[in-house]
Amino acid sequence: MPTNYLITKFKSRYSNVEYHVDPTYQDLYNNSTNVYDNKNLMDFMCNSTYEIKAVRRADGEEFEIGTSMVTVGNVSKKVVDISTRNGLVVLYLFAHAESVFLDDAVKYVEPIPEPTLSDEVKEDFFIDIQYQIIEANPSWIRLPGLLRNRKSQTLPDFLRTFFLKWNNEKDTIFVEDRDIQTAAGKRRSVGDIFMICRYYYPTCTLSEVYDNLLNLLPITMPSGFRTSYCSTINKRVWYFDSTKESAQKDLHKADEYGNKIEKLKTYLH
Repeated sequence: MPTNYLITKFKSRYSNVEYHVDPTYQDLYNNSTNVYDNKNLMDFMCNSTYEIKAVRRADGEEFEIGTSMVTVGNVSKKVVDISTRNGLVVLYLFAHAESVFLDDAVKYVEPIPEPTLSDEVKEDFFIDIQYQIIEANPSWIRLPGLLRNRKSQTLPDFLRTFFLKWNNEKDTIFVEDRDIQTAAGKRRSVGDIFMICRYYYPTCTLSEVYDNLLNLLPITMPSGFRTSYCSTINKRVWYFDSTKESAQKDLHKADEYGNKIEKLKTYLH
């Protein structure tokens, strides 16, 4: 028989007793259920009731009936039988409808899933930025004349109204001393937006604010909701301009916390 492969398992056609190659002595095959029942390769060759269960190629690739898959074109098909033909090993696939020589077989390997971020890592990512924002601001921020109790208005609705109306009409002020924080009509950084949202929605998180800014508002706001990088203050800003199309600009630029929009979206999912 050819020496470029090794039969690693064979079984009885009638009793389904299975023998697997001994890891130390490769001319010895052990019974899977009876340690006293051992065979050798000559037993397999001289007994027509035995059939190949698994075979290992010289490159170490092993194919087994019922478990191994072979790639044919763009499709993976299960190995259903293994036999020899003129001294060559043949793998039969998918109800014997196709076959391939062992030397030509390409074993299907389950693709490794892309690594995903755990919920804890995602939360830590936004909490770190949230701490930076709070530490950089001396006080929460509010809109003069707007009651703090927003039980009848959800955070997404609040943000829509903020960009469509309030941000163009009202200054924002610091809660502690009522000094003007930013004049009406200005573009707003995520730090501003979070400090405003947190005043009216004390349990909201930065990840919720980002989710609204990057995912929800772009599809629920009228055309004109935009974000871009402001080189004057070196921050990413959000604003509404009814004369322009909605857009997320300057995607190649990292924001004031070192993050690009693509990275932020990755942590939101």
